[in-house]
Amino acid sequence: MKLWEGRVRNGPLALHFLTGVPSLAEGHGTPLLIVPALAEAAEDYADLLQALAPRPCFALSLRGRGQSSAPAHGYTLADHVSDLAAFVAALGLPPFCLLGCGQGAIYALAYATRWPDRLAGLIVGDHPACQSALPPGWVEDFLASTWRNLPVSERMMRHVAEGLQRETEEVSLWEALPGITCPALILYGGQPGAGLTLPEVERYLQLLPDARVWRLAESGGCLWEPDYAQAVLAIGAFLRRLDETVRP
Repeated sequence: MKLWEGRVRNGPLALHFLTGVPSLAEGHGTPLLIVPALAEAAEDYADLLQALAPRPCFALSLRGRGQSSAPAHGYTLADHVSDLAAFVAALGLPPFCLLGCGQGAIYALAYATRWPDRLAGLIVGDHPACQSALPPGWVEDFLASTWRNLPVSERMMRHVAEGLQRETEEVSLWEALPGITCPALILYGGQPGAGLTLPEVERYLQLLPDARVWRLAESGGCLWEPDYAQAVLAIGAFLRRLDETVRP
């Protein structure tokens, strides 16, 4: 199935995205905006875009990832949230669902706490509602690792990793969660290496007004492995629920 691509501006930056529909108007159902994990790009979600078509789904490469601009500075939480806001404004999205994966969940949650009225739904992909500072030595370890069968050194330029290490600060969003009133889905893995602990899952359920969970029993550090179909099933079911909620 064909994918379409485009770019939006956030000040001097060009942000690349992929979509499974030629235009927002030609899609059907609640739109979905995908915020990839830390070293991921839009291309990592090509299969999901195709699986959910003709729903208007968009995968955005944040600054420093994929084919988006990679500035020397500007990798704070607020900078990443501004990329999301620029995309939403450029496309004029109606109420949409926001899916954040891994570290992308923090960017999605920060957007949701600032603009909750713009969301029809929120999907948190296996990450607590907090961000940790990146310690000395993180850059070397990160670039030497592999993610989804590709060396991270091929996914991210060194100066971007250095910018992330330098500008990522400890942040907690737990206390802001009650302000997110749209339906929410918490996806988490059931194997060692998963990003969420059971107490953190329970905390989401306590703090988000309208939340449910979906456990991907075979997943560990990556929600999409080894059972990609289960992850797609969970997301698709939640989106269909949203379609019923926002239908006139």
